[in-house]
Formats: sequence, C-alpha cells, structure tokens
Amino acid sequence: MALMQALPWLLVGVGFVAVLIGWGTYLAAIPKGVPDKPLAALAATQGGAVAALAGLAWSSASPTTLGWLLWIAAPTVALTGLGFALLYSQRKVPAGELQVRVGAPMIDFETVDHTGQPFATSSLRGQRVLLKFFRGSW
Repeated sequence: MALMQALPWLLVGVGFVAVLIGWGTYLAAIPKGVPDKPLAALAATQGGAVAALAGLAWSSASPTTLGWLLWIAAPTVALTGLGFALLYSQRKVPAGELQVRVGAPMIDFETVDHTGQPFATSSLRGQRVLLKFFRGSW
C-alpha cells in the first residue's frame, strides 16, 4: 500500500530529474555550438514530461494525503519538459555559417530609431559598437 502511494511521487521525481538532465545536456552543448538536433535532450525532457503526467494520472487512481501537491508539481514538470520541445521547434538555424566576427566592419543599413528619426550605421564609423538584435514581434 505504501508503494502505491509513493509511486506518483517517484514518477514525478524521475520526471523532474529527466527534465533537468535534458536541459543541462542541451545548455552544456551550446558553448561548442548550438546543436542541430538535440535528440538526447529532447528525449530526456519529453520522457520526463510523460513520467510526470503518468505520476499525476496514478495519483488520481490512488489518492494520497498530499495529492494536491502533485497537482502542482506534475504539471510544472510536464510543462517545463514540453516547453523545451516548443522552444526547439521555434528555433531557426541560419543558413550557412555566420559571417559576423568581433572587429569586423558593420554592414551598412538604415532604419528608424525609437524616436522615429532616421538612423544609418554609417554614422558610427570609427566607433566601437555593440549591436544587439531582439527576436520577437512585440
């Protein structure tokens, strides 16, 4: 009987560890270059999400005194694991090798600044510049 009540917690715990291992594997590989196909990380995070959801389903079949806590922990683990798959699916790998290097001349382009005034990168010639791009559509 005690094993039946501990099994949901064990499944959620295993799921949590698997999600952490998946994210850790992926983040550890990034300094060497963003992995093209992080299959091991995806498998670990998805397996962790499935284990957490299985723990939640099992807890419904055999309620425990702290079952409400499982309804917080299991979806959190599952959403974190599934979030990795979502982030990976949104990631676009640039075609070819990136040509931007530290110290390389900036490509000329024109745009409008935050006040609506025209801005050209040619006005920055001879200065050190940190160019930061934000991905998003806000």
